[in-house]
Amino acid sequence: LVAEDDPVNALIAEKTLQRLGAESVRANDGAAALASLRSQNFDAALIDVRMPEIDGPGVARAARGEAINTPLIALTANATEADRQICLASGMDAFLAKPVDPDALVKTLSDLCNGKKRLRLISR
Repeated sequence: LVAEDDPVNALIAEKTLQRLGAESVRANDGAAALASLRSQNFDAALIDVRMPEIDGPGVARAARGEAINTPLIALTANATEADRQICLASGMDAFLAKPVDPDALVKTLSDLCNGKKRLRLISR
C-alpha cells in the first residue's frame, strides 16, 4: 500500500516498488489508507506522515488498535527525530525520509517482510 496525498511522491514510491518487483495500491488520504488496510492484506504499507482526513500516525494508531499487523513504514519530508519518535510511538515499524531512497526502502522492506516470508524482492 502506498498512502500518499502528493501525486508526484506517490508516483516515485510506486515506481521504486515496481523496480523492486512489487505491486502497489494507492490511497490518496489517511481515511482511504485505513479502509484499504481493513479490507486487504498487504505485505507492507508506506504511509505519508502528513495526509488529509487522518494523518499517518493516526492511521497507525487505528490500525494497531484493530490488530492490523501489516508492517507500517512512515514517509516524511520532515525527517526530524521528534517526527520519528511520534511515528514509532503510534505503531509504525519504520521511518523513511522523502524522496524515497531505493536502497533504504529495500533494506527496510527486507527487514520487515522477508523474515515473515511476506515479500520477495528482486535482487538489485
